Amino acid sequence: MTTANNLAGLINSSTGNIVIPTSNAGINFNNSGAIGAATLNDYEVGSWTPSLAGTTLAPTISSYTARYGYYIKVGQTVWLSGYMYCNGTMSGGSGNLLIGGIPFTIPINTNAAYQFAPVGYFNYNGSTNPAYPARAQATDNQNYLTIFAGGSQGVVSLPNSSSTIEISFTGVFKTNS
Repeated sequence: MTTANNLAGLINSSTGNIVIPTSNAGINFNNSGAIGAATLNDYEVGSWTPSLAGTTLAPTISSYTARYGYYIKVGQTVWLSGYMYCNGTMSGGSGNLLIGGIPFTIPINTNAAYQFAPVGYFNYNGSTNPAYPARAQATDNQNYLTIFAGGSQGVVSLPNSSSTIEISFTGVFKTNS
């Protein structure tokens, strides 16, 4: 059997898609035939629901106006985006402002190579100052991001009252899964 005939058997005649019929298999880039670091065997597209959280205690939120999250995962690389708008009563939360619900655990790379997403827009109680430029930073082996304000202002504290928080971000992260 020729290589062309082998490849023809992987093409689904009704969809035209290439289908690998064996589980735990993928496209191997190192010509060894073994599943390893050079094998592309994981691709996923999905959505997720971001939520506001606190490092000490998650808040109770009366309502979210909007919450959207999307991701594309290829191997250990995840492109992640999210948007959240909360314009209601927040109570019982404490600590630093977090974005929770991330669908993957994000490790911190060695040598303090923190992973973070630039925040495209951050409205905190009607003021975007001093939030620009903000970032959403990963905490080692967790599935949430901590919000940092611009410059040397550090972490943003979670409000414990009627608050407006609107945030959008997009980033690329490495995951262990």
